[in-house]
Amino acid sequence: MNVSATLIFSGILLRLAKPEDAFYWFSEKLALKGTCGSSGNVPAFMNHGRQAGKQLVLNCPGCPIYLEASGQPLLIQTAAEGYYTGLSHIAFRSSDLNDSIRFLKERRASLEHGDTISHNPGMDYINPVCPFGFGLEISRLTEKPAARMSAPADGLDHIGIPVPDIKKSVSWYQTLGFSVSSYHETHRDSDNADILCAMVNGCGTTLELYEFSHMEHEPWTNQPFASLLFETGHCRMFARQLPAECIVHEDDYTLILKGPGGETLTVWQRS
Repeated sequence: MNVSATLIFSGILLRLAKPEDAFYWFSEKLALKGTCGSSGNVPAFMNHGRQAGKQLVLNCPGCPIYLEASGQPLLIQTAAEGYYTGLSHIAFRSSDLNDSIRFLKERRASLEHGDTISHNPGMDYINPVCPFGFGLEISRLTEKPAARMSAPADGLDHIGIPVPDIKKSVSWYQTLGFSVSSYHETHRDSDNADILCAMVNGCGTTLELYEFSHMEHEPWTNQPFASLLFETGHCRMFARQLPAECIVHEDDYTLILKGPGGETLTVWQRS
């Protein structure tokens, strides 16, 4: 089954105790332009059954980031990396990481490892410190030539999702229309971790699925990285093409799916 023709990536939903703080931080530190738009400028599911109002949106190229208020306190992960699964980090794109580092320093944004550039097969990256309970990354594909930057990042590169079983997750996303663009296994000497990683492309975006082997896993629930957003022409029709066990909620406007790692995907019906 392949349903990619009816599913289009439309952004990220963050639920935060103080969304206005995140709106300011991303605008100030990463130079993302934001808007405080009317409810008519957001996905339909955000308005259905709610009072009309203003919506904070960060206009990241290729990935609008919607900010909502949450009544939940900020949850900080305390387990080892890879224990919690689900939506984990947003990776922005860079064509020159040294430029990105320079811009971040000018904006007084902290980096997890200072000026050190980390390396994965085919990709270099840095990690800005995010104060909102989820991970951030700025990455550059090593196969592409470096080019000068005018801001710390220039759009979305991928979304990181740690999973408990890489094969099951790859198969599940293939059901939605994604395909594997690369796969590699890495051993990290710093903590003796074995990591299986698959980059999957589809529906207008790229996901990084990765499994920390030889450890227990638990889905991270009620976290600030709330959902990936997709749109379709007809929610009910789309739902009939999916396994019933992955559907958490279904109505005429919205379809909420739960991925193998516990990640939430919200599909909304475009008008």
